[in-house]
Amino acid sequence: MNGPRLASIRLRVAPDLDVRAFAHALGYVDVDAYLQYESGERPVPHLLALLAEMIDRSGMPKAWLKSALVA
Repeated sequence: MNGPRLASIRLRVAPDLDVRAFAHALGYVDVDAYLQYESGERPVPHLLALLAEMIDRSGMPKAWLKSALVA
């Protein structure tokens, strides 16, 4: 998976969620690292790619969205 694909999944499954909240929902505390994946500066880790594909197919779990909005 490449960065633009990762970003497109985020925008499709959680269009109202900012990138910081989305990164937190996926367990990323360092939003800068997550942004480097989306921009292509760093390769997308395999487990993040698998998680993103799962979310793309099944949607973002509502509990994750709620926790992201609180963080």
